[in-house]
Amino acid sequence: MPSAAWAGYRTFHVERKVLEDATAQVCSFYLVPEDKQPLPPFLPGQFLTFQLDIPSPQGGTQAVTRCYSLSDAPNANHYRISVKRAPTPAGSTWPPGLSSNYLHDHVEVGCQLKVRA
Repeated sequence: MPSAAWAGYRTFHVERKVLEDATAQVCSFYLVPEDKQPLPPFLPGQFLTFQLDIPSPQGGTQAVTRCYSLSDAPNANHYRISVKRAPTPAGSTWPPGLSSNYLHDHVEVGCQLKVRA
């Protein structure tokens, strides 16, 4: 089994945030490592795992782990993920997607994210 490109979580910051469609349902995040070390290449279909600290309605934050596919060609300086906003399912009482809406509504250029390979 191949090993991960790095051990544990690594801190990245959002260098660019780009809305990809007219309805603002897909947003791309360009991520640069804080340690400025070159990024290893990846293969189509590979993804990154994010540890998000999302504000909780009860106060404080809740740790939420989500995976997002890499959505660009390999680049030694940045990675890109593209996230589709997950709305409340039609006719449902389920809430909208916790992590996708957090990324769309609260993560901006300069924000730091914890990322695992």
